Amino acid sequence: MTRQRFREKKEASVRTIIIATSVVVHLVLLFVPSFGVNANEWTEMTSATSEELKGVWGISGSDVFAVGLNGTILHYDGNDWTEMISSTSAHLLGVWGISGSDVFAVGRYGTILHYDGSTWTEMTSGTPHLLWDVWGSSASDVFAVGEAATILHYNGSTWTEMISGTNEWLYAVWGSSGGDVFAAGHYHTIVHYDGSSWTEMLTGHSSVGLVGALWGSSGSDVFAGGGMPGAIIHYDGSSWSEMTIGVDTYTNGLWGSSGSDVFLVGPGGFEPETRFGRIVHYDGSSWTEMAIGTVDPPDELNAVWGSPGSAVFAVGNNGTILHYDLDTDDDGVPDDEDNCPNAANPDQLDSDADGIGDACDEAHTICSTLGDNPRPLAPDMDEFIFTGIEGETVTVSLESSPPEYGEGQRAVLIMRSLGRGLRLFKRLKDELPLEMTVTLPMTGDYHVKVMDAPGRDVIWGTKYQGDYCVTLEAFPGTVATFAPELNVE
Repeated sequence: MTRQRFREKKEASVRTIIIATSVVVHLVLLFVPSFGVNANEWTEMTSATSEELKGVWGISGSDVFAVGLNGTILHYDGNDWTEMISSTSAHLLGVWGISGSDVFAVGRYGTILHYDGSTWTEMTSGTPHLLWDVWGSSASDVFAVGEAATILHYNGSTWTEMISGTNEWLYAVWGSSGGDVFAAGHYHTIVHYDGSSWTEMLTGHSSVGLVGALWGSSGSDVFAGGGMPGAIIHYDGSSWSEMTIGVDTYTNGLWGSSGSDVFLVGPGGFEPETRFGRIVHYDGSSWTEMAIGTVDPPDELNAVWGSPGSAVFAVGNNGTILHYDLDTDDDGVPDDEDNCPNAANPDQLDSDADGIGDACDEAHTICSTLGDNPRPLAPDMDEFIFTGIEGETVTVSLESSPPEYGEGQRAVLIMRSLGRGLRLFKRLKDELPLEMTVTLPMTGDYHVKVMDAPGRDVIWGTKYQGDYCVTLEAFPGTVATFAPELNVE
């Protein structure tokens, strides 16, 4: 469910509900504190460096690596960013791995580092050229690209140089498999590897300038952007076409969880007054600039990576690290699928099937029937129970089903506390619909009773007998305890 649909359904659920007929209601509500502010916004994290950060990658939202100038490597464990010992002073520009204990970082002077889960060690790259980016399909199938049309391949034991099929510098590499790899660079150059050789592709769009970022959801859904503001091109498996962004943002980094959930980061320009970070999101149909929840515009952003359903991280100049939460309540269910995104509910229980999870539901309706007592002269009474907190305000309402069936007919509704000490007893008898709102005097169990009482309570012949629905409105925790107790069909 989308967040907008969640809001709409929540508003619709907090409604006045009627009880048809004579109704006695025992009511119990449980207080649950508010869930806090929606975390679906970009926020600045406490960084462990002031160095410019150029690359970010992780295996999960709590195992993330960021690399930058002067040999900087940071690691995020889900709580804090800490600096790691890299044993190099070379600028590091790209990072990628197959697991948290098998990570590669590349950079200046042909530097390639490998992390085994405990230490970073330098590998023999065989090239003096600056390396901009790294990507692989497995631990024994890794590609690194850089200046002077350099493309290196790692087979699990050694790095070797490949014939790149171009003379241009290459800044980005990404693939859908080891036999479907794209590398991009200067002058809108994009080369493709089919598992045996690299060949240059015809993009036909010089407006994109140099291509400094690549990402795709598949080999037929690839995004590329770079050195011209607002310029993105897309590959559909047969040809490249230009996309309209509508935002004057250069592209330093691209990442997505799917072809309809793509994040772009970069600067607004290269002059001092425009060189601040911007983030643009693609939803499958259009690109929209995202608000960044920092007091001042952030520094230029250079790279972005995310863990689907968990979080997205963007890194940039002066050690800037931004965070976007995709799972606000950390229950393992992405917010766009969560029926209660602000309260952890991994089981996604929705007892009344209203699209709002029980952990967030502020109203719960139970339906039953009055008038089926086998003793015709005796009143028919249904009982419900729930647990409430002292000082909590709750509303119980009753209506016939359908509502028009109860017009002009009467019922009794009673709410009563069950514990010792302070007592609550409230009785309401009138024509349907009925509703009562009370402040609970104590923490404990409460009964709600619905009754088709005859005699002096209800004029004979006007008592309601038929289907009805009773609704409790309260805090979600209280609503979750609302249940049938006695005689409820």
